[in-house]
Amino acid sequence: MRVGIIGAGAWGTALGVVSERGGADVVIWSYDGEYKNFDDVEMPKNLRVTSDMGDMEKMDAWLIVTPAAFFRETMMRARDFYSGQPVIICTKGDRKSVV
Repeated sequence: MRVGIIGAGAWGTALGVVSERGGADVVIWSYDGEYKNFDDVEMPKNLRVTSDMGDMEKMDAWLIVTPAAFFRETMMRARDFYSGQPVIICTKGDRKSVV
């Protein structure tokens, strides 16, 4: 299974590591092409990060892991690459937390 994770903060990266350990091919989208690196966690060698939203198009499922404050903006950006795959919303936080 190919899992696309949209959002590369600590939560998105953790879900990416767990998904990869479960046997999935994982691509994490990040606006800056970087993901959170945990000091005590060995990062999978084949965990791929991208800043190109088009890389999400061929994924079998999407995990949306952006902060709630950026959910709408990110989904507007992603919709051109959506091809009917299941979407699991893992977003957390609220608008008040971002000033």
